[in-house]
Amino acid sequence: MNTIFENEFLILKIDTEKDIFYAEWRPETENMDVPEYLENGARILQNYLKSKCRNGIINGIDFKFPISPDLQEKIAQGMIAQINGKVDKLAHIHPVDFIASLSTKQLWEENQNKTYSEHFFATVDDAIAWILKG
Repeated sequence: MNTIFENEFLILKIDTEKDIFYAEWRPETENMDVPEYLENGARILQNYLKSKCRNGIINGIDFKFPISPDLQEKIAQGMIAQINGKVDKLAHIHPVDFIASLSTKQLWEENQNKTYSEHFFATVDDAIAWILKG
């Protein structure tokens, strides 16, 4: 995988051979505020759309930012809705932090009109295997 972006909260990579866009949240998300979360979420979306990859993995194992219900709805109606029709499979790696895990799962479940397959996994290897299974 080639790294295309990196900051204190996030690493973005692309694997063109496997057609996978990869976003990894870092432990520093514990110190992130709402504007930083929205900025980094928008960065994921922009880079995903630019990558033209048909599959994505969002590794949130170290994600520690609690997403409020209002913010979940805003993200679901705005950013997440924009990937419909542009992604085939989207895999999520569960955050270890309970609150972050719950709020992340609720965020992705907000999008009821999704046109892609989506699953939650404990490891990146399991997510890649599912994507490559066809």
